[in-house]
Amino acid sequence: MAVALASPVRVRELIDHAPAGVFLDLDGTLSRIAPTPFEATVSERAVAALERLAARVARLTFISGRTPADAASMVGLLGPNIAYVGNHGLSLLLDGKDQTPPEALAFVETVDRLTDELSDLLDIPGILFEPRTPVLSIHYRLAADHDAAREAILHRIAESPEAGVLTLQEGRRVIELRPPLLINKGSTLQQLAQDWGLRAVLMAGDDITDISAFEALRYLREQEGLHTISIAVLGQDTDPSVAAAADYTLDGVDAVEDLLEQI
Repeated sequence: MAVALASPVRVRELIDHAPAGVFLDLDGTLSRIAPTPFEATVSERAVAALERLAARVARLTFISGRTPADAASMVGLLGPNIAYVGNHGLSLLLDGKDQTPPEALAFVETVDRLTDELSDLLDIPGILFEPRTPVLSIHYRLAADHDAAREAILHRIAESPEAGVLTLQEGRRVIELRPPLLINKGSTLQQLAQDWGLRAVLMAGDDITDISAFEALRYLREQEGLHTISIAVLGQDTDPSVAAAADYTLDGVDAVEDLLEQI
């Protein structure tokens, strides 16, 4: 079980083990959870600290459920050592090039058809769609009754033949349908860390989808001897399993910004 990160010293020591890489989730980690994903922002304070951090580490990577282009627009930082991993590991924006694997793009038409098929869900107040090729995210944070909205979404998905060929994944007030590939934040983080020859890696995230990344860090530490730290960022809706999988915890986005300034 994770313990609260009371000091930045451990993180500073990790970054000193060059080449080091820092991987950061966005929503709920660098950006406060907003009523809709379109309203979320990264503060100027965080961006300034991230720019300083990018100058100190070999790789700074933003790894989120958004598309890489959306994440890049949200953060606003570009550079030869800055990367954006989107769709929970499915897509990579590196050196200005989108590197979504062809096997994921093969499901674009399926997701498009499914989006049309499930469009009646938009008649339920508070439900909205966020198409993120090749992923469909269905948000219900704004619904008056979260449990009822979730059940309605799951019921419609269960009725759909198109949905049957996709993988269902849940997050904080969101249900995602994605290609059935063995690609997630953890597999992508591990591959990038190995490809880039990193000797130290930090990952911070707040949701169930970040657990695979925490597990990848544990593997890299125990099997390959890397220096690693995983940080669960705690919010109002954070599932207990996220903290259970991490080394340390931070109490919300403000604490993440504090840490970025202190390291």
